[in-house]
Amino acid sequence: MQIESFWASHQPEEFQVELFGTKAGARMQPPTLYRTEGGVPHDTTIKIPGNPPPGTPSRHFIDCILDGIPLPGPLEHGLQVQRMMEAVLESGRTAKK
Repeated sequence: MQIESFWASHQPEEFQVELFGTKAGARMQPPTLYRTEGGVPHDTTIKIPGNPPPGTPSRHFIDCILDGIPLPGPLEHGLQVQRMMEAVLESGRTAKK
């Protein structure tokens, strides 16, 4: 059962994300995974590392998202590579060079 109140609930504001699946569930705050193994429930709290240090690829990716900096490998480049790989596979399948 789940009961929620959205107006005049007289409690601190909260933003929560919860995922419910057939084999496991998760909660954002605190980051936790919920699952059952061998009939025994397991709750695993996930420790998220701090901010990546400057100069690392993950820090650059975050900065691109937050600051609107273009990524060095735009989506169009990935699409071009995918088309080339499909052409290679088609060439192998049809024995054409």
